Amino acid sequence: MGTMLKWFSGLFLVAVWLCVGYAIYSFTQEQVEEGHRLLPGGMLVLIALISSLPAVALFAFGQVVRDIRDTRDQLGEMLKLLRDGRY
Repeated sequence: MGTMLKWFSGLFLVAVWLCVGYAIYSFTQEQVEEGHRLLPGGMLVLIALISSLPAVALFAFGQVVRDIRDTRDQLGEMLKLLRDGRY
């Protein structure tokens, strides 16, 4: 589950930033010459940063899930060794 959350958050980040890049790239030459590129471009980057926050939270949650699973597995192995008397 942790790996799935990481992949999903990574795909979401790629999709958000590709959409922002395309939106900035799609400004017409007239808009660039009039100086309107800076304000909408800055707003688009700000919107992308805000839209990226859920993906960052998903990635962090996926990492926590994986760390908990690894810790549980290591504790299970240690408990098995203690029960067998080999630790």
